[in-house]
Order: sequence, then structure tokens, then C-alpha cells
Amino acid sequence: SKTKAMAWTRSHFFPTFTFSLYNNQIEWVRSFKYLGVVLDDTLSFTLHAKHICARASKRVSVLKHLAGSPYGATQKTLLHYYKSCIRPILEYGSVALSIACPSAIKRIETMQNTALRIALRLPYHARTTFVLVEAGCSTMDDRLNTLAMSTWAKIKSAPDTHPFHQ
Repeated sequence: SKTKAMAWTRSHFFPTFTFSLYNNQIEWVRSFKYLGVVLDDTLSFTLHAKHICARASKRVSVLKHLAGSPYGATQKTLLHYYKSCIRPILEYGSVALSIACPSAIKRIETMQNTALRIALRLPYHARTTFVLVEAGCSTMDDRLNTLAMSTWAKIKSAPDTHPFHQ
């Protein structure tokens, strides 16, 4: 019941052939969640970006409460919360996101900027470059590419007997 078939294509039609396993026909799908990464049939990763932004927005709500409380957390604490609880969600699947379409990256970038503005207690219209410098963070596009490159370097430096090379 968990097995699905997906063709990576820009066509709006499913392939005409069918697969069957133990006399059960396998369903064709346009998107599929595999190890937490939502793959779509165009490999644009827009659905994955929507999924991780929806997950991160729940934690951004917690950040708003921490920042708006009369007892309030310090700016340092709010930034630490962002870096330890929100940013890992936004970075999930960074290897796949390195080839994502620009609109998917922009959605993630927007979520990061919103969280950082809340953590720094800055108005919504504050310039993004100022927000990033003040928080000591880089753009999500740069960060995702850096994470993908470090992962690739680890794979390349692994010994030839490692399963990556098989």
C-alpha cells in the first residue's frame, strides 16, 4: 500500500503502462514523500519547500510568543532558538534543495527572514541585508549550497569501500 510509481516529466499525463506487484496495481502519483523530502514529478521541490515552511511556521509562532512576552527572552536567546529549532527544519534536504527552482528557495528565504525579524524585534519593512548582517546569518540559498557542497565533499573523501561508491 505504501509503494507508488512516479515519472519525472513535465507532461500532465501519467504514463500509459502499469506496474503490478503481487497482483496489486501500483498507483501513479505526482508527488511522494521519501525520508522526509517531498519529491514532485518536475523535481522543482516547491512542494518540499511548502512542507518545510509549514512545519517551521509552527515554531515561528513559538518565537513570536517568546519575543512578545512581557517577561520576554533576550535577543541572544531568540536567535539561539532560531538557529537551533527553526533553521534545521528549513535546511532539511539541503542536498536536494541545491537543485530546487528559485521560487522554492525564495519561499524558504522568506520564512527565514520573517523568523529573524521576529528574533531581532525588527519591523517588517527592515531591509533583508541588514537583518542578515545583524543576525550573523547568510542567505538560505548560500547556506543550502554550502551544506550541499560539504556533503558532496564528505562523499568524495570516503574510502572506496564505502557504500556511497557502489
